[in-house]
Amino acid sequence: NNTITLSIANFSFSSMNLGNFLIKGCNCTYANGVYSLNGTTSVSVNLAGVSVACPTQITGTITNDKAILSITITVPGLNQTVIVNYTGSKNA
Repeated sequence: NNTITLSIANFSFSSMNLGNFLIKGCNCTYANGVYSLNGTTSVSVNLAGVSVACPTQITGTITNDKAILSITITVPGLNQTVIVNYTGSKNA
């Protein structure tokens, strides 16, 4: 089974705090010193006082304890997609 649990704590962008991302069963492959990740989840976003579930896709790599992720959040009803590029440290 080549899956991991990926967690990003206290995730926020712009003025929105989305809390913690937890993606269980995130696909993971390893080749030439690089872990490649991809997974999906749903995040809750507060829009004008209404909580909206937003499908979210995460892809990325981990090399030498450095994580580089691309997070795509689709906001239903607004016909918008938010793409966030994240770089940070991998914690064991």
